[in-house]
Amino acid sequence: MQLNGIIIIATGHPFYGNLAYNLALSIKAAEDIPIAIVWSERSLSHLTETQVKVFDHKIELPAEYRTGFGVKLHLDQLTPFTHTLCLDADMLWLGKKPSELF
Repeated sequence: MQLNGIIIIATGHPFYGNLAYNLALSIKAAEDIPIAIVWSERSLSHLTETQVKVFDHKIELPAEYRTGFGVKLHLDQLTPFTHTLCLDADMLWLGKKPSELF
């Protein structure tokens, strides 16, 4: 298990996969830190194989967690990291290095 990392939640509509990709690139521009994506259904369908490779871990959301806040309530079970920063896909990273938050 890696020590520190970021999980991006991109479940549902394929546009969330695009948003997660853009967020991951903005994070990697600030610092090379491991990034996992939690995805479901078609959320990665608009990404190319090359784009998907920006994520160090790809975690498909189990069906039983696909309700309301289910994904956020079970992140402790899904994360591949000891310390995790959880981000929704609909943002960009600006400013400090993510490691400064750990």
